[in-house]
This record gives sequence, C-alpha cells and structure tokens, in this order.
Amino acid sequence: MEAAALTDLTTASIGFKFNVASIYTRNGERNNHFKSAEFFDVENNSSIKGVTKPVTFDVECRGLWI
Repeated sequence: MEAAALTDLTTASIGFKFNVASIYTRNGERNNHFKSAEFFDVENNSSIKGVTKPVTFDVECRGLWI
C-alpha cells in the first residue's frame, strides 16, 4: 500500500495479484469455466492484476506494523 502519509489514506492505492490457476469455488464446472479461455484463460495468463475501478471501504486502523 502506498499513500502520501499513513495518517491520510485518501491517497492510498493497493495492488493485488492473483494466481488464477488457484481459483476454487466449490464447484468443479464453475472452476473450469473461470479458468477457460472464455473467462481468465489460465493457459495464457497466470495472474490477474491491475486496477479496474475505484473502491471505497470503511476501515478502522488499530495500529501500524512498521
């Protein structure tokens, strides 16, 4: 996470990267569909990354681990 100051998280950005081969939904057919070329194309793309849209969360900071 990056922010101008840890006390002002309005400028924060968080990046995530997911291994799409690890998708598990408790439904084998759905897992295979998500991994297929029609959806995430696991054979050609090993991860999901990037930002698609802004998201707002209500959070409570209970301390910082630095």
